[in-house]
Amino acid sequence: SYGYLTFSACTDKGNAASFTITRTTPVVANWVYTVERTASFTKAAAPTVKWIGHEDLTTPTELLESGNSANIRVSAPGGIKSMQVDITSSVLTTPMEGSEQNLLEAVKLAPSMELTNPANNDMAAALAGFGFPTPAQLLNQQHVYFQIGGLIDMLAMVCAEVTETTNSDFKFTVTDNAGQKTVITLKYVKTVVSPITYNNDADLWANTASFTLNIPADATSVSVQYRIKGQTTWNDADITANADGSRTAKISPTWTEGTNDAGLTIYTVDPKTGIFARKSYEYQLLADGATVASGEFTPKNNNGDVIPNAGMESWSTKSMKKMFSGSANVPYPNAVKYEDATGTDKFWDSGNNAYLTSSGTDKLCTQATYPGMVGDYCAQLAAKYAGIAFAAGNLYTGDFVMDGTVGYAQFGQPYTYSARPAALKLKYAAEIGEINRVKNDPPVSTGIDKGRIFVCIVEWSDRHAVKSGTKVDKTTFWDPETVSSLNEGKIIGYGSAYITESHTGSMKDRALPIVYYEKTDKAPTSKYTLVISTATSYLGDYLTGCDTNKLWVDDFKWVY
Repeated sequence: SYGYLTFSACTDKGNAASFTITRTTPVVANWVYTVERTASFTKAAAPTVKWIGHEDLTTPTELLESGNSANIRVSAPGGIKSMQVDITSSVLTTPMEGSEQNLLEAVKLAPSMELTNPANNDMAAALAGFGFPTPAQLLNQQHVYFQIGGLIDMLAMVCAEVTETTNSDFKFTVTDNAGQKTVITLKYVKTVVSPITYNNDADLWANTASFTLNIPADATSVSVQYRIKGQTTWNDADITANADGSRTAKISPTWTEGTNDAGLTIYTVDPKTGIFARKSYEYQLLADGATVASGEFTPKNNNGDVIPNAGMESWSTKSMKKMFSGSANVPYPNAVKYEDATGTDKFWDSGNNAYLTSSGTDKLCTQATYPGMVGDYCAQLAAKYAGIAFAAGNLYTGDFVMDGTVGYAQFGQPYTYSARPAALKLKYAAEIGEINRVKNDPPVSTGIDKGRIFVCIVEWSDRHAVKSGTKVDKTTFWDPETVSSLNEGKIIGYGSAYITESHTGSMKDRALPIVYYEKTDKAPTSKYTLVISTATSYLGDYLTGCDTNKLWVDDFKWVY
């Protein structure tokens, strides 16, 4: 006996009809039964394709050594018109070693095959041998079930030799007689656990990175070495064991502790150790003295940071009050005039003022040209004697304000660091002379008036203002080589250079290696984080120096 029996039919236009006979009593053998039913042909539903036992088709299935499941059930109420399979697999479609053929070609298959119309008899036979349905088993059929586990087992056998994770996709496209298409993709993966994996976690301020190691637990000696790509000397990473049996190798920079001339403790980082911006790295894993694996990587976001208007190409003006009344525009080393500038358009400033324009105090810092510069312009700093006081040529990151005859150089700018710099580099030329203007009891009153350039990475809540002009306030003077903090906050690191002799003719490079008072793991994030200062006279705060000193500067950039 049976509960029901369904009859279905389709046309070559994709229309389908069906009816069901329900029985409640047994039938007698060899008897003929006649049942009349009426059914109407309507447009058939679209085909469905099921990979039996696999509901999640987005996550690749891991290949087994053998016995891989690839059971497919197709339902096409409108009848199957065509079925195509497209194979994407590097191990199956890449020419085999020593041969021009790939593996699919060797077994008479191809990356793209029409199952309802194979390209040739050899392909038709090969398809049938691997379990694919024949054209007769597909054309106009409403239900098809087939298994191709043998082909997947062949894939698994080949993948047993791969040294890196490999993906293989088998895309089936079923089209019915109504032209309706359904696509399903069988995704397989052979996961190869690398003995060493870069974790893509480089921290370019902390200068660290790490690897995960998967090596035999009985290895008695394991080490990971790294170096800047192209260097010859390897550095060792620190290895620790994890609870899951893996190990982690961490790259960290080497710091050297010392003291500066002021007796303050400083730390110097070796840029050939750790991970720095604008560099690529090589690494190797050694187990029991043998190289197990090697590779290279480039940290993400590896470009480093840019200093605004570093080439001194963009200049505008700033309105400053005159000595008695009115105001005048003075050169301003930013693209947007001071009154309209915001953000990085208000990055650099100088002591330019309109107090005594006849003495040139409006030209302590001007746009200029000089042989060897980068681009079209550079900055020229020129010392001046303003009749009643000496003024050093200067350029710095911050702001400058006048209050009557007194000026305030306010040091500090907001700046975001994506990477720790090892040095500041610039181009310069200089004309350096003897001190010929002395005031306010400076610590030195004779000899060479040295130019001064310094950079500070700071963690400040406010700008630091130095008072100078017709009056000075020595309590506001500061030097990053002699103090590690001010009222505004910490000086995290600094680089400093003195220009002790003239250099003319063509600009040359000067690097200021940065030493650190603190080995911070995080970049500063306070309101003000960067100071760059250049001056023709290192005693300019005292209104002391050589009134003919000049300094040309250009092309400020970080070295990593």
